[in-house]
Amino acid sequence: TDPVQVAHNATAQPVCLDGGPAGYYLDMGDDPTRWVIWLAGGGVCADLSECQYRAKGGLGSSKEWPSRRTADKYHGGDEILYNGEDDNPAFSSWSKVYIPYCSGDAWLGSQQGEFDPWAQNRGVGGTHFAGHAILVAVMKELMKEPLRIDTAKTVVLSGTSHGAYGTFMHVDWLQQLLPSVDVRGNPQGGWFGAPISNWINFFQRSTDHDPTQFHVTSWIFNLDNYFVPPQVAECLADAEHGAIALPEGFAAYYPVS
Repeated sequence: TDPVQVAHNATAQPVCLDGGPAGYYLDMGDDPTRWVIWLAGGGVCADLSECQYRAKGGLGSSKEWPSRRTADKYHGGDEILYNGEDDNPAFSSWSKVYIPYCSGDAWLGSQQGEFDPWAQNRGVGGTHFAGHAILVAVMKELMKEPLRIDTAKTVVLSGTSHGAYGTFMHVDWLQQLLPSVDVRGNPQGGWFGAPISNWINFFQRSTDHDPTQFHVTSWIFNLDNYFVPPQVAECLADAEHGAIALPEGFAAYYPVS
């Protein structure tokens, strides 16, 4: 069965690490009332030099993104985007959106202009950090005619690795944005700090060799503008940023129903 093929659409704003346009891939399925939105993963910047390096490739720039994309469970973990009933019986007929990850900020940044969150005089030089703003821009596009995702019955937000972390952070935000839609979260990984914290290790049934890798992301909270849901903001106020801004840390701040 052929996996889904989707067309790339450029968004005017916001931008990837290199300042170029972000974007998304769209496949309108047989059922326009049910949607899957996939946030791609791909690690996180550890310092400015790494961000500048990422800005030269697909994790920080859209320059080399293909005009069409094929879902790939072996490298992207996104078999939920497959169209074939045999491979994806639950979601094969759903409409699907794939949002590439090009911000290096765990989908949290809303920074305007270049910024260096590691510099003593922050804000001088640097790259662009707009992960959350990219998601906002894509959702605005999807809410326009003729797509009107805001009139859908069900929307599933999903992703792997830092896309899964973005799912943890944004599922309640998405529900508020789409109040008449049944919004569900399906983070596939992203529980950084656990013995198996990313999709590749889970798929291979192996132990993550660096289970605390996400602790390098405390720099995100040096940005002038970033997004976290209210529960996580409360969690951050109570503990060290780098150690607690993880699902296993902020899960206790979410109500259980």
